[in-house]
Amino acid sequence: MGDTPMTEADETTYLGVTFDKRQTWKPHIVKKERKARRKLAMMRKLAGTTWGANEHILKTVYRGTVRPQLEYSSPTWSTTAKSNRQALDKIQNQALRIITGATKSTPIAFMEKITGIQPLQERRDVKILLQTEKYTCLTDHPMSARVKGYTKNRIKRSHFVHGAKKLDKAYATDLTIPTTPFGSEDIPGKQEDDQYPREAWTPVYTDGSATRAVTNGGAGIVILYPSGKRETHHAATGTHCSNYRAETEALMKAVSMIEDSTEAVFLTDAMSVLEALTNNKIPQLANALQRISTNLNVTLQWSG
Repeated sequence: MGDTPMTEADETTYLGVTFDKRQTWKPHIVKKERKARRKLAMMRKLAGTTWGANEHILKTVYRGTVRPQLEYSSPTWSTTAKSNRQALDKIQNQALRIITGATKSTPIAFMEKITGIQPLQERRDVKILLQTEKYTCLTDHPMSARVKGYTKNRIKRSHFVHGAKKLDKAYATDLTIPTTPFGSEDIPGKQEDDQYPREAWTPVYTDGSATRAVTNGGAGIVILYPSGKRETHHAATGTHCSNYRAETEALMKAVSMIEDSTEAVFLTDAMSVLEALTNNKIPQLANALQRISTNLNVTLQWSG
C-alpha cells in the first residue's frame, strides 16, 4: 500500500473469530477448545471439593462459562469439518459426566435428558436458522439475495447458504409460522422521536457501564440541540465502579452540560437509576434536575 509492503498472514482474528486462509476454521476451533477445557477444569474442582457443588451449580457454571466458548459465533464457522465439531461435542460430553457424576459407559443421550442440556449440534442448527432468517429480513444485506436465491451443489466444500437451506428443508413442517420483519415502529428510538420532536425537544442520550459490571466504569453523553449543534462527552467514573453508579454519573454530567433550551428529554437505558430517582434514593441527581427545571421543561425517559 503506497511504498509499504503489506504483511501476509495465514490467519487473523476479528471480533473473537479466527479466520484461516483456507477457511477450514480449524485454528478457531482449537483456540476455543483450549479455552473451554480450562473452564472445564474449574468445574472438576467444584465437583471434587469436600462439600461438592450440586447439579444446579455445575449446570450454571457450564452454561455460563464453558458452553459460550464452544458455540461462539457458530453460524460463522458452521462449514467446518465434522471432526472439528465433534471435538467441541466431546467437551460437552465431559461436562455432562461432571454434572451427573456418571461413568464413561453412561449413554450421552441419557445425560442430556436428565440435565436438560441440548446437544450442541441442535443448538448450532437453531443458530444457523435464526441467522438465515435475519438475512432474509434485512433486504439490504448482501447475504439476503443469496439465502433467497438458487444455490449450486458443492462437492468438496460446504457453504453457509447450502447448509442453511438443507436445515430449512429438514424442518419445513416445524417452521410454519412466517417471520414478520421489523417495521419503523419497532426500531429503538423511533417512539421517542415521535413523542419528542427534534424541532422542539433537545434529546440527551446518556450511557454508563463498567467492565463485568464492577470495574473501570465509564460514562458517555450525546446532546442534540434543535439548532443542529451536537455536544458529546465521555469520562471515566472510577476503577471500582458499578453500572448503576456509572449511569448515575452520566446523568449528573449531562445535567451540568445542558445549555439554554426550551424542553429536554434525558434518554437512559438504566431502569434501576430511574426507579431509584423515583424513590428519592439519589438526592444529588434529583436536586440537580430540580435546579435546571426552573428554566427548562425536563423529562426522563427509559430507552431500553
